[in-house]
Amino acid sequence: MVRTHLEAGIFPCVKHFPGYGSAAQDPHQTPLHDSGIWKPVEQAPFEQLARHTPVIMSAHRTIGHIDPHHPASLSKPWLTGVLRNQIGYDGLIISDDLVMGAITTLYPLKT
Repeated sequence: MVRTHLEAGIFPCVKHFPGYGSAAQDPHQTPLHDSGIWKPVEQAPFEQLARHTPVIMSAHRTIGHIDPHHPASLSKPWLTGVLRNQIGYDGLIISDDLVMGAITTLYPLKT
């Protein structure tokens, strides 16, 4: 699918790193703190697609064994340590919507 999009001149975005497969809650509403639920197999699609996709979107999910304080989308250990250094991804990393409940609950918007 990634190759077909690229051949058509479309930049596909693979999402949501490091995975939502086992998430028990909706990140649109609430923060996800679920280190005990997340499984490394959820990262496998990103490992397989890292050499082929130009864009990966990060997830608003806090997984404590890598970074217990920040969602992956705001985490240097996840984005630089795992996605860049461990997996070897060198493309564009974008964040999911920063006004989702998973972020605004932790980091309220100032008005």
